Amino acid sequence: MNLIWQPGPKHTLDPLLLPMLYSRQEEPGPLLCRVHTVTLSAQDFDEQAIYPRLIIGPSLQSITINAFRVSSFTEEHVGVISWSNIGALLRSYAPKLQVLKIDPLYLNCDFVVCPLQSAALNEVIRNLDALRVVEAMSHTVDNETLWTLATLPCLEQLTVSLIDADLAQFARQWQPATGVFRTLRKLHFHGVDLTVCASILQLTRAFPCLEEIKVTGEKDMLWVLDPFVLAVSQTENLSRNVTSIDLKIEFIPWEPFSQTTPTCIDLPSISPLFSLAQLRILRLDLGINAILDNDALAVIGAALPGLEVLHLADPAIDTIPTLTITGLIPLLNSCPRLSNLAIRVDATRDVAALALSGTLAPHLNLRLLDVCRSPISSPQNIALFLASLCPKLIHLSNTWRYALPTGEVYTFTMNQGDNNHLTMWDYVQDLLSPMMQQS
Repeated sequence: MNLIWQPGPKHTLDPLLLPMLYSRQEEPGPLLCRVHTVTLSAQDFDEQAIYPRLIIGPSLQSITINAFRVSSFTEEHVGVISWSNIGALLRSYAPKLQVLKIDPLYLNCDFVVCPLQSAALNEVIRNLDALRVVEAMSHTVDNETLWTLATLPCLEQLTVSLIDADLAQFARQWQPATGVFRTLRKLHFHGVDLTVCASILQLTRAFPCLEEIKVTGEKDMLWVLDPFVLAVSQTENLSRNVTSIDLKIEFIPWEPFSQTTPTCIDLPSISPLFSLAQLRILRLDLGINAILDNDALAVIGAALPGLEVLHLADPAIDTIPTLTITGLIPLLNSCPRLSNLAIRVDATRDVAALALSGTLAPHLNLRLLDVCRSPISSPQNIALFLASLCPKLIHLSNTWRYALPTGEVYTFTMNQGDNNHLTMWDYVQDLLSPMMQQS
């Protein structure tokens, strides 16, 4: 049984209701004891926590707690949530809980985020040794909480926000005899520097089962890619097991791109990852230049033939990339399972003759193609080329259009030339639509 309590006004219940209900049982406990999954508001745990105590029981395997407070348009009321009470209730009635998600990121104007106190997550997860999934992006966790997470015996998936100082302190306090994150398979750190993250990944007897690594950063963060890439490639467990690397800094399309970033995505920065035999997903959306040519992309494809997702996003606008759209041919030939590709190319050259020559081997798995802000000059020829090379393509996108968290899609062009390129890519989309609908 799955239950979702919708947030909103609730009628006040008589404080004697719960004792009266429990008086019908020989021992106090949940009345709906077969509930496996539930979504609750943090407000539900106020006072006597009537709603949670009705449904949280030994069968509960997954709980999502929405940590927000109802507010009005004129005045916001943010209360204090008793996370210690939430943890005590879970430990008492749901000791075998496997999935805990704290998700306060509601953008609806009817709600206001209630910040998660720094030690709150530790109060909730302490002694919940059956936890396999913990997601709590609402606030940065402190060093003590990170140690609790690191020693959970069954934890397989972790998503948390951190600051560099706490992560660095964790690395300093670690002892070689201490195994940490022994069962973790999926890791997502938010808000940390890649260099600090690399120091954690290199710890001995840490992350022996880690398969998926995701690090996300805030706008204006500048990451240096090399230390992270070297840490992953030179750590035996990681080089053997990792199947997915996803690095992303939020990209704000209406802000001009700076060409003065201290690092870039190029072949030398990526090549250490060639030792990852199981790598299937590589996303590098760092808000920095991708300096690649056709030969470099061919080398990447030959070295990582198992790739299913490849994002080498480049936010540049006015420059002409050295990588041309025909450079996709050897990449797709080398990576038969590639289904999702994001890359900026020079699509200003005439490829009609190549497309009509019959020399293209169609790639039957590529479904999603993001061209970033690629320059283009002949949409008819590009459409013909893509139809021949990627006949199963179902979605062609770009980074001129930006989906806001509210669900709205905005279009941002920096100048007339930028606008012309977007218009031509839209025409390519129109020309390919009949093929995409059939796929």
